[in-house]
Amino acid sequence: METMKIIRRVLMLFCFCGGLLFNISMAQAQQISGFVFNDDGNGGGTATNGIKDGTETGLGIGIPIVAYNASTGLCYATTTDVTTGAYALTVGATGTYKY
Repeated sequence: METMKIIRRVLMLFCFCGGLLFNISMAQAQQISGFVFNDDGNGGGTATNGIKDGTETGLGIGIPIVAYNASTGLCYATTTDVTTGAYALTVGATGTYKY
């Protein structure tokens, strides 16, 4: 049950944070990247600070990440790395993307 609480908290914070927006302003394909991780303070990090520090790791499962551009209707998706929690989306159009 504790794992589910952590997963839910991390997902809300990093994936669905009230419609988190990313502005992409360059004309070429851009990349949106980040981490979904267990913010437990492991390895000298600070627990629940919203920053990947210490040796905090991914959640042990792949988390789907989706970025949507409402003006173009384009949607880009990927899954986080199981171990590190890293993800990267290459978006082809400039604009504002909503997670």
